[in-house]
Amino acid sequence: MRTNGLQKPYNGMQITTWILFPVLIAQFCLFLSPNLPIAISIPATLLFLAFGAMSLYYGYTTTKTDSIDPKLHQHLYNTPHPCRKVSGDDNDEDREKTKYCWVCQTNVYENSMHCKYCDKCVATFDHHCMWLNNCVGEYNYSFFYKTVWSTFLFIASHIISLIIYLSLYFGGHVKTKDLSGSWLGAEVPEIIVGFNIGFLVLTASAGVLVLQLLFFHISLRREGITTYQFIIRDGQNKRDKWHLMQKVKQRRGVEVKRAQNDGKCVTACWIGLGAKYCKLCDPIIPMVKEEMAELQSNIDEDSSSVNVAEDEKKSDREDSDQLRPTSSGNSTLNTDVTN
Repeated sequence: MRTNGLQKPYNGMQITTWILFPVLIAQFCLFLSPNLPIAISIPATLLFLAFGAMSLYYGYTTTKTDSIDPKLHQHLYNTPHPCRKVSGDDNDEDREKTKYCWVCQTNVYENSMHCKYCDKCVATFDHHCMWLNNCVGEYNYSFFYKTVWSTFLFIASHIISLIIYLSLYFGGHVKTKDLSGSWLGAEVPEIIVGFNIGFLVLTASAGVLVLQLLFFHISLRREGITTYQFIIRDGQNKRDKWHLMQKVKQRRGVEVKRAQNDGKCVTACWIGLGAKYCKLCDPIIPMVKEEMAELQSNIDEDSSSVNVAEDEKKSDREDSDQLRPTSSGNSTLNTDVTN
C-alpha cells in the first residue's frame, strides 16, 4: 500500500514532471529574461517565479497528502485520519453510510473507491493522477485544483513572455536585438531566437493540455461531481445511446416492412434511407424514445407498488410484534417494566 506519491514505485509521467519543471525555469532565467528590456524582464520574471513557486507548493502538497479512507486509516493504524475534521457530535461518523471493501477487508465510507495503483480505498475518490503519482480525493482535491490553476498561470506567463520577446526581436526592437546578440558572448542571436521559438512550441502544447484539464475540473466543480462519477455517467450514457440505436435499428426495419406492405414505397425509402441520415427529421428515434420512457414509467410504478406492499407488510409485522399472547390466551400490549 502506497501512502503518497513520493513513495516508490515512480512512473514515467511523474519523472517527466520532475525534469520538465526545472528545465522551463532554467530556460526562462537563462535564455528569455536576460534578453528582455529591463522594464519588462523584472515584472515578468517575478510573476513567472511566483506562479512556479505556487505550482511547486500545491503540487508537493497534493502529492504528499494521503487521501486514504478514514475508516481504513483507523483500521490500519488505530488512529483517526490526521486530515479529517472532528465534529462536535461523536455519532456523526457512525451515521454515515458505509460499505465493505473485499480488498481492504474492512468497512469504508460509501463514497470511497479502491485505487489499484495505491492499493487502498480513497475517500471521495476523484482519480489517480499519473503526473503526481498519487490519488486525488477528499483531503487533497482542493490542493490539486490549485495546482492545475497555478500550473496554467505558470505556463501562460512563460508563453506571454516568449511572445513578447519574439515580437520585439522580429519587430526590430534595437535593445532586444543587442541583448540577444551579446548574451553569453556568443554574438549569434539566431541561437537564442531559435531556442526560444522551440520552447514556445513546447510550452504552447503543454498549455493547451493544462487548459483543457482546467476547464474540465471547473465544469466538474460546477456540477458538484468527481472525475470518477463523470466517467461512470459518461459510460452509462454511451451504453444507453448504444441500446437506443439498437432499438431504433430494429424498429426502422419493422416500419420499412410495414410501409412496403402498405404499398408506400416513398415512405419506406424515406424511413430506410433519408430519415436515417437526417436525425432531426427522423420519426423513428422519438418514437422509440417515447416507448422506452413509457416502459420505464411502468417499471417505476410497479416498483413503487411493490415497495408500498412491502412497507405495509413490515408495518403489520411490527404491529403484531407489539402484541404478546398471555397465558389465558388473550392478547395484551407488550410493555417493558423497569424495576
